[in-house]
Amino acid sequence: MIKYILCYFKKVAKRLSQPDVFFYCGLWMLVLLFCGTIEQKYIGLWQAQSKYFSSFFFWFYSFPLPAGWAAMGIILTSLLLKTVFYTKNIKKNLGSLVTHIGIILLLVGGFITALFSQEGYIVIPEGEKSNIVSDYHDVELAITNKDSSETITVAQKFLEQRKISFQKEFSSKESNSVLTEQEMQTIEKSFFPLQIKEFMKNTEVVKRKTPQTDPFKGFARIFELKRKKSEKVNESNIAGLTFYIPTGEGKQEIYSIFERMPIKQTVKWKDGVYIVELRPIRTYLPFSIHLIDFEKSYYPGTDKPRSYQSSVEIMDQSVKQKRMIKMNQPLRYKGYTFYQSSFIEEEKSESTVLAAVKNTGRAFPYVSSLIICFGLLIHIFGNISFFRKPSNEKSVRERV
Repeated sequence: MIKYILCYFKKVAKRLSQPDVFFYCGLWMLVLLFCGTIEQKYIGLWQAQSKYFSSFFFWFYSFPLPAGWAAMGIILTSLLLKTVFYTKNIKKNLGSLVTHIGIILLLVGGFITALFSQEGYIVIPEGEKSNIVSDYHDVELAITNKDSSETITVAQKFLEQRKISFQKEFSSKESNSVLTEQEMQTIEKSFFPLQIKEFMKNTEVVKRKTPQTDPFKGFARIFELKRKKSEKVNESNIAGLTFYIPTGEGKQEIYSIFERMPIKQTVKWKDGVYIVELRPIRTYLPFSIHLIDFEKSYYPGTDKPRSYQSSVEIMDQSVKQKRMIKMNQPLRYKGYTFYQSSFIEEEKSESTVLAAVKNTGRAFPYVSSLIICFGLLIHIFGNISFFRKPSNEKSVRERV
């Protein structure tokens, strides 16, 4: 039985290692590229990318079809199996073997980038410093104890599932720490019990015709949140959340909040006061960036900015470094890359907006490209007759 299974897997492996598997997967990727480009017009760039490329499958009416990650996974598997078969005759297939290893590294680097890269933005007013990077797409529920300034958060994926999974926020670390079950119980006792009623990716704020009384509290007394169709540009969506707090004896208090809310919602529970807000997911840099000066220039005769730049100072413990970030000159420090993205201009102050990117697999394309070039050179020179030894038959013929 085991021998039969091994024989079957060997046949499957040999079939997957054939070049036509790579060819057909490449054709399917072109189909996905075409569909994603067309549908981008209707659902937006971020949604199209998530649907067709950053997932394993998508639904075509009622049928699941392989998406980008599935196709790339099959290609990677095919290349790995082909590389294993090439090792049986390394001397003859050395160039192809090295080239395949380079392509495998390129695909692995792409998966690492897709899974672990971080993108966001950091807003710094002139003369101030910050280490807060806000996410472009996802939000989190943040609850802050006004007395102790301690903050706990709930990520968007849990809000969508109407679950509560707290994280504890540490402003000196890159990411928040997930709490254990015992810590969560302690947190719930020190803060307040909370249940998700409804989460909306995009919401519309509507004023009530008549103000409501109990069980509605705060903002929810005068306004209500209505679900709205998602915008094509994902950054234009305004997330909304309605939650309630059980108060015992079947009673509850209902609150509503939304992203970028001008006045923060406060909750009074027992002897404490808590600030509840819906904000972009935050990560914290292990260093701070101090904006010394922000400069911009305009096109002659217009108020349209031609270029802008930020003079900053990296503050990393006792180390201080002055750098300049321009539109075509990013800043790289400790695995992060900061690009001059935009700016915010107010009456008496200016703020710079820097795009912050941490690409864990940044080195893979460079290394894999060098390996691929080296493999192709080996393959080319190995097949040129000038570099190959003549056979014995040919040598004898030449002597005659």
